Amino acid sequence: MAKESSSFSLRPILEKDKLTRTNFLDWFRNLRIVLTQERRLYVLDRPIPNEPAKGAPGAEWRAWEKHFDDSLEVSCLMVDTMIPELHEGLDQLMAYEMITRLKEMFSYQIRQDRFETTKALMSCVMAEGESVHHHVMKMRRYVDHLDRLGFPLTQEFATGIILCSLPKSYDPFIKSLLRRDKEKTVSELHGMLKSVEATMIQKREGKKKGKDKGKGIMLDGETKPEDDPQSPAKKAKPSEEVFCSFCQVSGHAMRKCKYYWEDQKKQKCVKASTSGIYVIKSSVFLLKSLEYWIHM
Repeated sequence: MAKESSSFSLRPILEKDKLTRTNFLDWFRNLRIVLTQERRLYVLDRPIPNEPAKGAPGAEWRAWEKHFDDSLEVSCLMVDTMIPELHEGLDQLMAYEMITRLKEMFSYQIRQDRFETTKALMSCVMAEGESVHHHVMKMRRYVDHLDRLGFPLTQEFATGIILCSLPKSYDPFIKSLLRRDKEKTVSELHGMLKSVEATMIQKREGKKKGKDKGKGIMLDGETKPEDDPQSPAKKAKPSEEVFCSFCQVSGHAMRKCKYYWEDQKKQKCVKASTSGIYVIKSSVFLLKSLEYWIHM
């Protein structure tokens, strides 16, 4: 069974928003989308080649005829999707010549759009922690848009702008890249930056795991080791129900009462002084006894 061709078409978007004197850039973007879907975008990028000479190969004739037919159909589509005031001088042109004339007519809009796109491109700055993939994709859209406007950037200049927009964490990679002899395309640079970002993320996660090592993994319902009342490393906090029998105050035991220990010190001092008195009295008594026996 033969496969049925798709009848899907994007042409209604051109018919809905026809070309006026103020919306050339939007209309041109929609036209490129439609022709890309129909595989006919090439008729806007290059003119129809000269008609082949008699006796030329059949393949050359078929290629020329296809280009001519596609250009003719696209030119009719372009005229049909613009306001009647713009038909004058355009309805007799083929697609490539017609789009060239339109770009000249709306050069002011193109210059303004080019300025805004260039300004947005040069203002791109990637913040630390931002996705390098999304950042580079945004800059690539600006580069591609300038190319569609007829102002393509060289690969070297485009990659240089992207490198300048990266944060300081990418400086080692930039220095290493600049030492190499071969220039990289934007696509190659994009892939390299994604690899560098993945390596940087792994290093950060490794450092974080190193700091958290030894803390253990706490499951649902578990308590931390330091919160376990049975843990020997955990000192029990004094309970308010503990009562000191010396100072008659709750909240601490007598062995931790500072007034109790001060009293103990005083008692030791008193005992030491009284024992000295007893020694002195005993000595006096012995001396008197000796005197008595001597004089007898």
